[in-house]
Amino acid sequence: MCRSSGRTQIKSIPVRIVFPASSAVSPDAMYVAARKAGVIDNSLKFKMLWERIMNERQVVIPCPQCRSKNRVALDRVNQKPKCGKCGAALSIPAFDKPVNVTDATFNREVFASSLPVLVDCWAPWCGPCRMVGPILDELAGTYRGQLKIVKLNVDENPRTASQYSISSIPTLLLVKNGQVVDTQVGAPSKNALIQRIERLLAL
Repeated sequence: MCRSSGRTQIKSIPVRIVFPASSAVSPDAMYVAARKAGVIDNSLKFKMLWERIMNERQVVIPCPQCRSKNRVALDRVNQKPKCGKCGAALSIPAFDKPVNVTDATFNREVFASSLPVLVDCWAPWCGPCRMVGPILDELAGTYRGQLKIVKLNVDENPRTASQYSISSIPTLLLVKNGQVVDTQVGAPSKNALIQRIERLLAL
């Protein structure tokens, strides 16, 4: 451990601690793991800072009673959060499987979502689309409670496909806070798709 002027410092050693995206790891558990790796010491101030960093990944949950939008840290979603305005219990849909959307439901399911959204624009006859499908099924479970994955059949929903200039499939749209922030044309590998999702969640 390095100390300077009585202040706690991080050791300048190349230690990397990796947690699966699907694991529900609390700040306390991650802090303990970092201590065991020799990265940080037992400072209470550092623990508080660590918790603040971990809590920065949040979701916005609308209140079912007053419709107020509440920002809730992901690690507290399962701790029965309540609306800050009216006190009603908040809950977040799991979305552990892709959701089919249509021209009629697209805006509600995608742009009004409290979670970031990955839109898979596909068609049944498309070979690369069928390759991406199982990956998206798996990632829907991996990012349960963090990401919503939806599927838009472009043959059956030409209006939305035309609106977003979908000329090649599969095309993946990544949406956050009602805005398309990234687009992937073609079938990505699982690792490449995970990297895009992580960037989306970090925005």
